[in-house]
Formats: sequence, C-alpha cells, structure tokens
Amino acid sequence: MIETDVCIVGAGPAGASAALHLSYAGIGSVIVDKAVFPRDKICGDGINGKVPELLKQLDPELYERFHAQADIHIGTWGIRLFAHNSSILEAPFYKWYDVKAHRPPGYICKRLQFDNFFIEEIKRRSNIRFFDNTPIEHYTRISDGFQVSNKDGSFSVKTKILVIANGSDAAFTRRYMRQEPQLKHHAAAVRGYFTNVAGFHPDNFVEFYFIDKLVPGYLWIFPHPNGLANVGLGMRTDLVRKKKSDLKAMLMDVIRHHPVISKRFKASELVGNKLIGHTVPLGSGKFRRSGDHFLLVGDAASLVDPLTGGGIANSFLSGKLAARQIADCLEQNNYAAGFMQAYDRQINRQIGKGMRKSYLLQYLLRYPLLTRSAINFVAGHPALFDFLSRLQMKLVAGK
Repeated sequence: MIETDVCIVGAGPAGASAALHLSYAGIGSVIVDKAVFPRDKICGDGINGKVPELLKQLDPELYERFHAQADIHIGTWGIRLFAHNSSILEAPFYKWYDVKAHRPPGYICKRLQFDNFFIEEIKRRSNIRFFDNTPIEHYTRISDGFQVSNKDGSFSVKTKILVIANGSDAAFTRRYMRQEPQLKHHAAAVRGYFTNVAGFHPDNFVEFYFIDKLVPGYLWIFPHPNGLANVGLGMRTDLVRKKKSDLKAMLMDVIRHHPVISKRFKASELVGNKLIGHTVPLGSGKFRRSGDHFLLVGDAASLVDPLTGGGIANSFLSGKLAARQIADCLEQNNYAAGFMQAYDRQINRQIGKGMRKSYLLQYLLRYPLLTRSAINFVAGHPALFDFLSRLQMKLVAGK
C-alpha cells in the first residue's frame, strides 16, 4: 500500500493543476488516472486567455514550454457570434492586435496533446508519483483520511486528503456524496472533427452559433490547421430529455441544411464517420465541493461555464485553489468539513459569480428579439465590445 498526504484521482487539467501547484509548494502527491496517456478527451479544444495567465503564475518557464510547442496548438484572436439569424458579430478579443508582434490571447489545442503536455510536466517533478492505466473503484473512509483502490485491490493508496478530479461521471460524487446531477445545471453534447471546412477567419476566430432550433443550446466551430475543425453541439440535459432530442441528428442537419453553415461544409467529411457524445456538468447550480478529508475539482466539481461550455480554465483554477486549501490543512493538521469550506467559498468568489452571469445570459439567448437587439447594439459600438472582450479574457484569480 502507498501512503501519502495527498492522493489525486484524475490527471486531466484539474488534477494536473492541483498536483503541480502542490509540487511547486514543496508538497508531494500521488496522482492516478484510469487512462493511458496520451489519451483523447471530448472537448471543444478551446484554451481561453485565463489559462496562459494561470500557467505564467505557476511558472513562467512552464508557459514558455507550452507556447514553444507550436506543433500542438494554434493561436486564436477573436470570436464570431451568430444568433437567431442576425448578422454575424465578428470581433477580436482585443481591439488592436498584431499576430506577428504579439502572443495570442488564447489557443486551440486538441485535448490529446494538451492534457499530455501536463502529464509530461508532472513527470518532471520528483515529488509527484504518477500512475496511469489504474482505474480507482473503491473509496473507503478511514479514521485519518481515505483508502482508495482498484477493483481487485492490487493497487491501494492511503491518504490524508483525497482530491476527486476524474470528471463528470465521478463515482465518488454519486456513491459517497450521494450527489446526483441537477439536470437544469447539466448539459449533453456531441462532437466530431470535420475535414475541408471553409470560411475560417484568417486569425482563427472561434465560432458560436445560437440557432432557433437549438436554443438554449448552441453549435460551435473551432478551427484547426489545414481546414480541420472541431464541431459540436450542446444543450441542457433537462431539455434534451423533455424534447427527446437526438443531438447527433440535429448537428448533422444543421451542417447539411443551414443556409449559412452548410456552404462551408460542402467538401467536408466527418473524420472516422463518428460523432461522440458526452456529459457536461455546468457550474450554475449549488453544489457541495468538499467535506471531511476531500475536495472536488474541475468537472467533478461542476465548473463548466453554462454559456460557452468551456471548462479548462476553471478546472485549472480549481486545482490551484485546492492546492492552497490542502497546504492550509497540512499546516494546521485540520481536515474537517468546516475547515474545508474555505475552499468552497473561494470557488464561489473566484468562479461562481461568473457562472451565474453566464447562466443568465444563456437564459436570455432563448429570446430571439432580445438577442438580435443586443448583438446589433454591440456590433454598432466597437468600444463596448472591446471592453466586454477584455473583461471576458481577464483572469479574475487573485485580482
């Protein structure tokens, strides 16, 4: 049996962030994942501006290593928004930018490569023990923490603090916490890669389409090099069930028949002829994210933005906040639920407010007249959009 102060179950961005922040603070950990890396992860592949800032805060050299790997990502400089058949609103994240002179405010990177970048960083750290291909099946509360193990017990860890970072289907939240998904704060999505997609912005703007038949869901198109695109569709789970919607069929119908989008997909092919579905735990509801000797981070903590469906930045930030809480717990030898509540409060302060605003905007997008008016107003006031873009891209952590 392995004994450790901190065991992290899940090695995606949230778990990796927690392990790395602890490591830089001189605190060792064990991190376990069921997958063998590199592994794919269903996602839109967008890395918004908060992530580079968080990397710089952790270690400027870490950010430099990521930026230097130009073969795994491209920069993105703006956004396209199409809602309820209004004209497309197209604007950069920053009003004045120079692709040649400046570094991009955001990136597009396949999760296969993005997540593996952090696995390689974890392997660089001598005080992190990493185990992949190791699914954790059993969680047992013991007097001074938790004992976790795989199905046959051949791998077992005893830990003072357990960090749950294994995503939206985390068995721990269902079996141990008895916390079921809140369908109004949960989404279903499908995603595929398409070749030969035309009409991208030359500076790789990410695209969101709020179309009448999809609202309050939306379709996204994120460019990759050489005409490849990550294309997906997401909708709230309660509405999917109520309408008995087939998201895969809806996505293909839009691509084939929408008067604007279909023209761009005339020569395209679905890679592998395969759309993949997944669940998305939105951060707009009220959730318990900690307890005696444990913390939830990332998707396991339901931290996906209700408007954009983005979760990477909040996952990485939650790992940072979890590491701070863990350091306090170890220093004061206090792992009680009441003491852990400081973590929940930080999540609410640094992430929760933005989630609630996004949830409100998601609701407002259900009304075509209101949405068209808002888009047309913003389109006619470039300075306002510049301000809103800067606000969206700004890192709120620590400010």
